[in-house]
Amino acid sequence: MKGTLAAYLTMLVQVSRWHLIGVLIVMVLFSLTEGVGFALLLPTLQVAGFNLAGQGEAGHYAAVVSKAFVAVGLHPSLILLLGVFVMLVGARTVLGQMQNVWTYAVQQEVEHHLRRRLYRAIADANWLFVCRSRTSDFTHALTSEISRIGTATNLAVVFTGEVVIGMLYMAIAFALSAGMTALVLISGALLAFAFRGRTRAIESQGEEVSATNKSLYAATIEHLQSLKAAKTYGAEARNFSIFSELSADVARANVDGTRQQAIATTWFELGSVVILAVVLFVSIQILAVPPASILILLLLFARVMP
Repeated sequence: MKGTLAAYLTMLVQVSRWHLIGVLIVMVLFSLTEGVGFALLLPTLQVAGFNLAGQGEAGHYAAVVSKAFVAVGLHPSLILLLGVFVMLVGARTVLGQMQNVWTYAVQQEVEHHLRRRLYRAIADANWLFVCRSRTSDFTHALTSEISRIGTATNLAVVFTGEVVIGMLYMAIAFALSAGMTALVLISGALLAFAFRGRTRAIESQGEEVSATNKSLYAATIEHLQSLKAAKTYGAEARNFSIFSELSADVARANVDGTRQQAIATTWFELGSVVILAVVLFVSIQILAVPPASILILLLLFARVMP
């Protein structure tokens, strides 16, 4: 498994080096705009009339941000802070568009590379191997399975960006309340550990989806190629029965896969809500975290937990 992952990552870097670098840079800038936007929430609350004096680290960081504006010759008024926030959202939107396009470019480059590589391997394969293999299996691998790898690549790149943003948010959260943040992280780790069985079930279901789609693809190609012969010998009903059963298997596997994911999502969301409720209670009753800090932390945790 480790060797396969290392080979995949090596291929990914070789095929899409420049687009990956571009995506990484855009991800960092995207994270910075979002992080600065969250940092502006505290001084915006203060300017809007929310008294942050005596609010612990929240008041301290609001004062730091306000002094930073004064240092560059700007008075932190409500109009200024909202204007900066709007510009940040605009920049974040543009960066998000660039990230989506370049991520999709990485996906297409990977699919193109693997498709050419697989086709060359099939063309250069041993004659006996080719004779023993079904053409439909090759076709399915060159189309459907390569597309699934491309989609997985896209998700992996997006997930990397989410991890970068999550780390930024956790750094902000630790600065506001290390105790509350540590409690959330520990609880989240326990929740993920509790769901490891559900994750394996989803993985197994994914393998079944792949196998049933492969069988349906093979049957479709073979039945269409032998359609004239089937009509000659009156085998249309038999072919239709086989095709119908395989189609039903694919539908069942896909529904089961969606059900497994929906169940996992439901339980994870419920677990997240319970964790946030417990953390909120402990933070207020035991850790005595100031209300302003709790407000910002709840926004951060709600963004990070998914």
